[in-house]
Amino acid sequence: MATQQKKTIAIFEGVQIRRHWDEEKELWYFAVMDATAVLTQSVNPAAYWRKLKERLLKEGGNETVTKCHALKMVAPEGKRRLIDVADTEVMLVSFSLFHRQMRSHLNCGWRGWDMNV
Repeated sequence: MATQQKKTIAIFEGVQIRRHWDEEKELWYFAVMDATAVLTQSVNPAAYWRKLKERLLKEGGNETVTKCHALKMVAPEGKRRLIDVADTEVMLVSFSLFHRQMRSHLNCGWRGWDMNV
C-alpha cells in the first residue's frame, strides 16, 4: 500500500476526486463535494452537499452525516481547507438515501475507481 498512500487523487469518470489514506483504519476517505460534483453533475456541488446533509438529518439519516469527517485538503484555489470526507461505504449510503435512482451508478462506479492514479 506504500505507493497508494502517497497518491491523493483518484480518477472517476475522468474527474479528479481528492482522497486521504488513513493508515490506522486502513481506509480511503474521499472528498464528499468532489464526489457530489461527479455523481450529480451539479453546477454548485457545495450547495448540493449542504442541502443533502439537511435532508438526511430531516429523514433520520443523521448517523450517515455524522460519519462524515472534516479533513484539511488542498482546495481548488490551492489553499488547505477543511473538507467533508467519507469512506466508500458512507458515501454509498448517503447518496442512496437521497437518490435511490443513483444506486446502480454508485454500486458500479465507486467500486471501479482507478486507485493507482
